[in-house]
Amino acid sequence: AWDDDDAVLVEGIDAFDGWFGLKELEAACSNGEVREAGRGVLGAGGAWQMARVGVKDEPITYDDVKGVLDASQTVVLNSLDATCSRVAALSLASIDAFGLPVCTNAYATGAGAATSAPPHTDKQRVLVFQCFGRKHWRVWRPPGQSK
Repeated sequence: AWDDDDAVLVEGIDAFDGWFGLKELEAACSNGEVREAGRGVLGAGGAWQMARVGVKDEPITYDDVKGVLDASQTVVLNSLDATCSRVAALSLASIDAFGLPVCTNAYATGAGAATSAPPHTDKQRVLVFQCFGRKHWRVWRPPGQSK
């Protein structure tokens, strides 16, 4: 998270270890709580874009998710808190803690992926909870504002 031009990194908080992993994602899919998913792909000029996962207007199945993971790619579950009760609880707790609007996205990357997403800048503040597995995170200072 960036706070007045400073990155804040907190490590060693075990409260989220195993909180939402593949088992919980499979249960959410089985319960019809995953309504939209994308697969990160590089588009023209190297821009990261989303390709649809699953059938439009149908709940996402775990087989849909597993297909992306088995291909060593990343499945992106934007606004998962809008449809998944377990993730909604995290969003509500974050709203209470920070007093700011929250939207919770989930990302799962298949084993062997060299990169889950290319370097990019998010337009909003980002708070990362690494709940399962391992990932190497790189954080850069945001680019200067365009004039």
